[in-house]
Amino acid sequence: MAKNNSNIGVETHLSVGSVLSRSFSTLLSNPLIFLLPFIIEALHQVFWVFFPQFGFGLGFGFDITITFIVQTFLSVMSQVLSQGVIIFAVYQVLLGNRSSIGESMSYCLARLATLCNICVLITLFFVAIFVAVLIPSYLLTRFIDFSIPPEFPFVNLLNRIPTNLLIAVAPAFLIWGLIVFIQTLKWILSTSVCIVEDLNAVKSIKRSSSLTKGYRLNIMILMFVIGFFSWILGFIAGWIVPDLGTVGSAFLNSITKAFSYVMFVVFYFDLLAVKEGISIDKVEEVFN
Repeated sequence: MAKNNSNIGVETHLSVGSVLSRSFSTLLSNPLIFLLPFIIEALHQVFWVFFPQFGFGLGFGFDITITFIVQTFLSVMSQVLSQGVIIFAVYQVLLGNRSSIGESMSYCLARLATLCNICVLITLFFVAIFVAVLIPSYLLTRFIDFSIPPEFPFVNLLNRIPTNLLIAVAPAFLIWGLIVFIQTLKWILSTSVCIVEDLNAVKSIKRSSSLTKGYRLNIMILMFVIGFFSWILGFIAGWIVPDLGTVGSAFLNSITKAFSYVMFVVFYFDLLAVKEGISIDKVEEVFN
């Protein structure tokens, strides 16, 4: 691979503006990165067309299909893979290397199990936290007398669920949402750590928490920028093409994802430089 170190440098301080500028320049100079999430996501959508629809009842008027279960699994896999591929591709771009999509895909497929483990561990933690905050919330509402108005939507379904549980869900969601947000600020670099430093799932999560300490306000700002970017992109696209359709919406979503993935890869390398003095050209030497 040809290497050009002109883009390599050691950051002495972390600037949100610098992260955004380099993220946009990376994307604009490598537009194929925009399409990666869209392409990978589209591959698993084919599953809906060819896989037969069958399943079983859950009660409460709901059914769950085997198709839905497998589709959900493939959706998570495609999200994890697209993120990993973009992280590796951006890593090579920032190094000044030329990296093909095939090389990035091969590299990430070899680490797919670890990437999925990160996703599973974080998901299980969030589920456990929700149960933990729901139980005391439910206990506190045991003596509250509450009835659902007959004109309320889905009243027949809701009447089958214990009233106290319905009341407990709202505060539980608020507390859980706050915890999820805080933990996301800590663990948002776990995938980047896994790809670049080749750590296992638990170590990647811990490493992300350590790296982001002291810089989580910067992460909040970047997350706000992503949300604003997504809104602006959707507004402009909706104004130009009022009816985007499924494909158009998926494409816009892939652009937002690509931008967010690239932005946090750049942020990760800036953190390495600022906190540990590791410039990007020294990363492979230090961690491998």
